[in-house]
Amino acid sequence: MSSSYQNDLIELQKEINRLEKKSNSLSFLRLILVIVTIILSVITYNFLPNFLWVTILFFISVFVVVVRIHHKVIDNLQEWKTKYLLTENEEKTLRGEVNMYDNGEEFISANHHFANDLDIFGEYSLYHFINRARTSMGRSKLASYFNEISDINYKEIKERRSAIQELSENKKFSSQFQYLLYGNDKDQGFKHIESKSLENFYLNKEKLYLVYSYLVPFGWLAVLYGLFSSQEWVGQLSVVLIVANFVVMNKVGKGVSAFMHLLNNSAITLEKLSKVTSLIGEEHFTSELLKREVLKIGDGKAFTKPIKELSTMIQQLDIRKNMAGLIVLYAIFPFDIRLVKKIRKWFQENPQLFNNLYDVIGQLEALNSLAILQKNYPEWVEANYTDNKEVVVDGENIGHPLIFKGLSGSEDGGVVNSYVLSKNNRVSIITGSNMSGKSTFLRVLGINLVLAYAGSVVCATKFEVGNPVKLITSMRISDNLRLSESTFKAELERIKLIVEAINSNKRYLFLVDEMLRGTNSVDKLKGSFALLEKLKENQEAFILVATHDLQLSEFENSNQEIANNYHFDFDYHQGGFEFDYKLKDGVCKKFNASLLMKELGLNT
Repeated sequence: MSSSYQNDLIELQKEINRLEKKSNSLSFLRLILVIVTIILSVITYNFLPNFLWVTILFFISVFVVVVRIHHKVIDNLQEWKTKYLLTENEEKTLRGEVNMYDNGEEFISANHHFANDLDIFGEYSLYHFINRARTSMGRSKLASYFNEISDINYKEIKERRSAIQELSENKKFSSQFQYLLYGNDKDQGFKHIESKSLENFYLNKEKLYLVYSYLVPFGWLAVLYGLFSSQEWVGQLSVVLIVANFVVMNKVGKGVSAFMHLLNNSAITLEKLSKVTSLIGEEHFTSELLKREVLKIGDGKAFTKPIKELSTMIQQLDIRKNMAGLIVLYAIFPFDIRLVKKIRKWFQENPQLFNNLYDVIGQLEALNSLAILQKNYPEWVEANYTDNKEVVVDGENIGHPLIFKGLSGSEDGGVVNSYVLSKNNRVSIITGSNMSGKSTFLRVLGINLVLAYAGSVVCATKFEVGNPVKLITSMRISDNLRLSESTFKAELERIKLIVEAINSNKRYLFLVDEMLRGTNSVDKLKGSFALLEKLKENQEAFILVATHDLQLSEFENSNQEIANNYHFDFDYHQGGFEFDYKLKDGVCKKFNASLLMKELGLNT
C-alpha cells in the first residue's frame, strides 16, 4: 500500500509543478500588463488623447480577466497541494510516523472503564492512529464508536461495517470528501454555529438604524440631483451623509462584531460546505446506513442553495475585516445593518439546517476514518459477529495495531498470538517474567475487541466474537497526590467497580494486570483469590489476569472447568535476554528479576 501512495505522490507532484509554472507565468503576465498599460497610456495621452480612456479601460478589462484566471489556477494549485499533504500523511503513517490529524486528547477521561489502559485516546493512541476527521462533529462521532462498547448492538455494527466496506472501495468519493473537509491550514474547518443565538440576535436600537439605512439612498439621490443641477449645498450634504454613516458605523460596530463571532465560519468555509453537501447528495450509495444518511439531505440541493445564499451574505459582511474596504463602503452606505437582519432571517427560516447537515457529515467522517484504515491494511480481517454465549473471542494471529503495523511501520515490528476465550477458560491466569509480554497481550485482546465493536477491521487473520461483553480494565493504577489517593486506594476503587459488575450478572470481560500491587504479598494473594472466587458467581463474567505471583496459578487446580493457566517466558544466554512474546499453555517456570538485578551489581 505504501508503494501505491508513493506513486500517487509522484503524479501529484507533477501536477503541482505544472500549476506552479503556470501561476508564475500568469504573475509575470500581470506585471507586463501593468507596465504596458502605463506605457501605452502615456503614448496615447500624448498622441491620441481622445482614446486615452478607451486604452485604459481595455487593458483594465484584460487585466481583470487575467487576474480571475490566475486566481482559479491558485485555487487549483492549493487543492493539489492539500491532496499531496493528505496522501503524504497516509504514506508516512504506513512508515510509522505520526498521523497529522487530532489525537483525541479531548476525549480522555480518568474514570473511563478501559480507554486509558488500552491507549484509546491521546498521543500515539488508537484514535490518533485511525482518525481522519477534521470537524468537531466527526471527531466526536469517531470517539463515540470507541466508547460504545458498553452498549453493543450487532445489527448496528454490521450496518456500520457495510458502510465502511463501501467507502473503502470508493476511493474517489473518500479522497474528495476528505479533501473538502480538511481546509488549507491547521485551524480552518467547519465550526459549530449557534443557530438559536443568531435567530434571536438584535443590534442595539436596530430599528432606528434600519430606518436610517433606508433613508441614506434618498440622501445620495439628492446629492446626484444637486450635482446635475449645480446646487451649492451638494458638498455640504455629502459631508453630512459621510459623517453620519461613520457615526452609525461606530455605534453598531461592537454589535456587528459579536454577530460575526456567533457565525464562527468564513464564507470560504461555507462554500466548501456547499460542495461537500453536493458531493454527498449526488453519490449513489448501496449500504443501508449510508443511504439513510443521504436521505437526510436528499440530493443536497435543498441544502446547497441556502448555504450558498448564506455564504454570499457572510462574504459581504466580511468586508468589515478589511479596514480600507470598510471605510470606502461605509462612507457611501451602512451596509452591515441590513445584512445582520437578512442573515438573522435566514437562520429563522433554516433553524435546523446546520444541525442536520453536521450530523450527516460527522457520521461520514467517522466512517471514512475507519474506511481509510481498512484500505491501508488490506491484510487485516473483518470480525465475525455471532450470538454464541460460550465464546467471547476466537482469534488467530492477533497483533497489536500500534505495534504490528502502527508506530513500528514494519511487519516484523510485533508478534502475533492465537487465543480463544470461552466459558472453559473464563478465568485465564497469565504468568511470566518481566518484559515478556503479559501486559501487552491483555492490551492486544482489548484493543482488537474495541476495533471489532466499532465495526472496523482488526489486526488478525481470524477474529470471531461471541455475544458482546462489556469491558473493564485494571492495568495502569497509580497514586494521585492532588486527590490524596494512594495506589492501593485507587486499586480498591477499581476492584469495587469489578465487583459491582460481577454482581450485576451481566456479561463482562475484565483485563487485570498485577492485581493489588499496592499492598503486601500476603494480602495481595488473599485478595486476588477472593476476586476470582467472586467471579464464579456470575456465569457470564470473564477475566484475564497477568501476574508474577505463581501461587495464584493454583486457582486452576480446583476450578479446572473454568480456569486455565498461560505464560510467557524467555531465554537467557551470553549475558542477554531473548523474548519470543508467544503465549504458551501452563505456568511460567523461569523469571528474570534476579538476573536483571545481578547485572546491576545486586546479589540476590
